[in-house]
Amino acid sequence: MSDNRDNQTELGLDAVTIRRAGTDDETALRRLADLDSTRVPDGPVLMAEIGDQPVAAISVVSGQSFADPFVPTLELRRLLELRASQLHLSTDEPQRRGARTPDYSAWRTTGRRLALASSSRRTGVV
Repeated sequence: MSDNRDNQTELGLDAVTIRRAGTDDETALRRLADLDSTRVPDGPVLMAEIGDQPVAAISVVSGQSFADPFVPTLELRRLLELRASQLHLSTDEPQRRGARTPDYSAWRTTGRRLALASSSRRTGVV
């Protein structure tokens, strides 16, 4: 019987990190951009790493992404796009004093929580 780590590798569930690129990452970003025949965009950049290896990056401002063409990165690019859009939206709309925060209670989507959310709206009981 194989251990959990072997199962993760077989399923492609390696550790993934998505983070803001810093000044220490300039060489890695240039390497990724060169591999993808593009240039590193100006402004803040998010990068995705598998283990400690940078494999994809995206501009938070323009949405331009680039990646190592020798590594499957479609899912990572989608995660980067999602996170970049979240960061971009949060900087586009400055918080107004006294602004109401959205009510996300209807977003409960898992089994019992969904049932409880639906029944509490009907009965007023949680």
